Amino acid sequence: MTGLTRAMLRDPRLGRLLRQLAGRILHKADVHVAKETIGTSYGSHTVLLGALNERSIVYSFGVGEDASFDLGIVERYSCEVHAFDPTPRSRSWAQRHIRHPLIRFHPVGLAARDGTVDFAAPENARNVSFSRADSTRDDQDTVRLHVSSLPSIMRDLDHDRIDLLKMDIEGFEYEVLDALHATDIRPKQIAVEFHHGMYGYTADATNRAVRALRDAGYGLFHVSDTGREYSFCLLRS
Repeated sequence: MTGLTRAMLRDPRLGRLLRQLAGRILHKADVHVAKETIGTSYGSHTVLLGALNERSIVYSFGVGEDASFDLGIVERYSCEVHAFDPTPRSRSWAQRHIRHPLIRFHPVGLAARDGTVDFAAPENARNVSFSRADSTRDDQDTVRLHVSSLPSIMRDLDHDRIDLLKMDIEGFEYEVLDALHATDIRPKQIAVEFHHGMYGYTADATNRAVRALRDAGYGLFHVSDTGREYSFCLLRS
């Protein structure tokens, strides 16, 4: 590989173009607003610039072992962040590393309904993300964990609104968004990682989710260079 070829492959614009051609980037932003990306390259999401304040209610689902987004929100806006993750590894990590008084960690997962769900451990032990277990496989290492719906969590925390909803929940986002549309809950911002091409979800699942959000009054203001992290803002309720 020549030096020119290496330089081309490192160019983020070229990388994005190649991912578009390969079908990995499905959508483009259709709302142009001031925005900022918060967190490490692994755990970052993009939000509206200056749209939060110390009274904002932020829910961050899917902490894993990277709370850089949560910490960044707290540092910029001095608001309380409710961080959620039910997996044993994340719970243990959070107990050791999340010390900020404005971050409240809750060991519960997000799903369409309340109850328990079998989660599959990552096949690579170096990875941290658990996902919904595949009921057709009997070779997965699974653990049953507690999950709650968004309305139940809001009721438990005595919240009547959400200013920012962040979800990196390994495929559960599709059912959660479907359930959201059946309620009157309309977060002002939604930052979500979609998992098409993983866990049995296709590009059609993400296309349907994006279309439903637009129909519900949301505009898409950011799609990451990986084609997975999307950010929406509420344009009309």
